[in-house]
Amino acid sequence: MHSNKLHVTLSNMKKIRIVIILCLVGSSLFSQTSKIENTQVIISTSTDTMYVKYDLTGKREAYITLEVNDQNNRIIQPKHISGDIGISIKPGKDKTIIWDMNADGLDLSGSSLKVRVRGNVFVPVAEKKISYTPSGWSEEATFFSGYGIFTGDLMKTYRNIVPFGCDLDIYYNRLALYMRVYIGISKTIRDVPYSGGTWAKGSEADVLIPEASLGYILAYNKLIVLAPFAGIAGADIGPAGSEMDKVLGLKQVELKPTLTYSLGLNLDFKLGYPNTPYKVSAGLENAYFFIRLRYSYNIMQFDNKYPGFGGNMHNITIGIGGSLGRMMRGH
Repeated sequence: MHSNKLHVTLSNMKKIRIVIILCLVGSSLFSQTSKIENTQVIISTSTDTMYVKYDLTGKREAYITLEVNDQNNRIIQPKHISGDIGISIKPGKDKTIIWDMNADGLDLSGSSLKVRVRGNVFVPVAEKKISYTPSGWSEEATFFSGYGIFTGDLMKTYRNIVPFGCDLDIYYNRLALYMRVYIGISKTIRDVPYSGGTWAKGSEADVLIPEASLGYILAYNKLIVLAPFAGIAGADIGPAGSEMDKVLGLKQVELKPTLTYSLGLNLDFKLGYPNTPYKVSAGLENAYFFIRLRYSYNIMQFDNKYPGFGGNMHNITIGIGGSLGRMMRGH
C-alpha cells in the first residue's frame, strides 16, 4: 500500500480544511511496483469544484474511487464526479478526478473534509481451459411421438404411422444403453386375404416394436448430447387385439414378432441453459430436462417368414425427457 497525505486550507469565504489520503490497494506482489504518485489538489473557489490530479504507475489497470468523510466521519457520496475514476483506469500521468461540489448542492462552509483516493489493482489468475466428459452412471427417461414411414411391400399394405412410446436409458461414461417401447397405429391400404376371410382395406393395424440398442456419445457439452446407436428389436404388425378376438381366423394376417435391426442417431437439446450448472471437479451434474430428436432405420425381416411383406421403416421421433443426474470429470 502506498499513501500520501496532503493538507489543504482554503482562505476564501467558504473555509474548508481538506485532508487528502491517496492509497493504492492490490496484491502484495503488485503493489510493490504500483503507486499513486505526484498528487495535486486544485480547488476552484468560483465554481466549488475540486480537481484531484495524480499519476498511476505500474502495468495493470486499476479501479479508482473517491471516498469523502466530514469532520464527524460521516460519509459524503460525491454524485457529480467525472474524469479518471471508476473501472479500468490505465496507468499513466496527469490523471484527473473532477468533483462538482456545487452541483451536489453541498454547503461545506467551515467543514473539515477527509478525501481518500483509492485504487484497487487486480492481478488476473492464470486461466486454464477445462473440458468435460461424462463419467460414471446415470439414467434418463423420455416420452416421444413422431412419424414412421414404411418401405417396400410394407408400404403397399400399411399406411405410415404416428407412434408414441417411452425410452429408459442407462449411461456409463460415454456408453449408452437405450431401451424403448414403440407403439404405432396404422391402417391397411389394401385387402389382405387369409384362409376363411379377408382383412379389409381401411382396418386398424397396430405396430409394436420393443427395442434395445447400444450408443456411444460423440458430443457432450452444456447444450447438446449427440450419440449414434445400433441395436435389435422385435417388430409386430397386426390387427387390433379386440378385432382378433371377435373375428375367427384374423390372427392369420398378423406379422408376429420378428427380429429387426435398428441403427440411427440421438440428438438431445438441454433445456434451461445457462442455468444448468456444471462442476469443475468430479461430481454430480444437476438433473435437467431435454428435447430429443431421434432418427432410426429399422431393417425388418418379415419377408423371411411372410412372403410378400418385405420392407423396412424410417422413424423420426421427438420427445421430452429428463436426466436423473450425470457424473462429470474435468480435465
